[in-house]
Amino acid sequence: MLFINENKIQRAYIGVPSSNNEIPYQIANSIEIPCTIAYEYMFKPATHSFFNYVNSLAAKENCDFAVPLSPAKIIFLVLMRQQKFTKWPSLASIVPNPL
Repeated sequence: MLFINENKIQRAYIGVPSSNNEIPYQIANSIEIPCTIAYEYMFKPATHSFFNYVNSLAAKENCDFAVPLSPAKIIFLVLMRQQKFTKWPSLASIVPNPL
């Protein structure tokens, strides 16, 4: 938090890799500034930390999700249709930027 305050950072963009890594979610949970979590995996791992954190992060008013890559977008939409979330995540982007 000291780094964020000293550098007057107003928003965080947190990339989540394909590997099963909890650090991006721990960062998103611990910061108070608005953040976008970019779910950027190229393949679907058998288990992923995303499913342990998505509901708590979706409940944060200042947290949204970007799903720029096709493999992630497909899985994310399937999960939304299956109602795997207790609260619908706010999607900053579900389609790749055409620019």
